[in-house]
Amino acid sequence: MTLPNFEEKLARYAHLIVKMGVNIQPGQTAILYISVTQQKLAHLIVAEAYAAGASEVLVKWNDEYLTRQFLQHAPLKRLETTPKYQIAEADYIVAKKAARISVISED
Repeated sequence: MTLPNFEEKLARYAHLIVKMGVNIQPGQTAILYISVTQQKLAHLIVAEAYAAGASEVLVKWNDEYLTRQFLQHAPLKRLETTPKYQIAEADYIVAKKAARISVISED
């Protein structure tokens, strides 16, 4: 079942997230953590963030199945260490004082 005016409501939700939720400022970096199943909402949030003046919007897609497979099958040594590229990325995000948006939903 699709809600009446779903597209309009989704666009308004994206606007609310960007303007009121994280209050992105001109020149600010934003990072969006979102499921691959939420592509439409991700596109709307990215567009709203750029409209609000974001200098860059980084999107970190996640997929529950892939994450589960990694956690079930990766060697313990790999689970105990963080790769240098992930540390560098985290340092970049912190240095930029990025606005962080996390969408946790499969629906």
